Amino acid sequence: MDLRVTPASEIYFIEANPNPILAADEDFAQSALKAGLNYPQLIERVIRTGLKTVRE
Repeated sequence: MDLRVTPASEIYFIEANPNPILAADEDFAQSALKAGLNYPQLIERVIRTGLKTVRE
């Protein structure tokens, strides 16, 4: 999900992006870093989450 938060804490939905760019210098990774998750941790979390997904 691509969201933006205004200085007044209003949240705006921009788009649903199922394929974010995972490069360390792109928005997805930079947002995770701001939330306290460094790049290696982010990639590990993405992989572990994917492995837990049930596929039928």
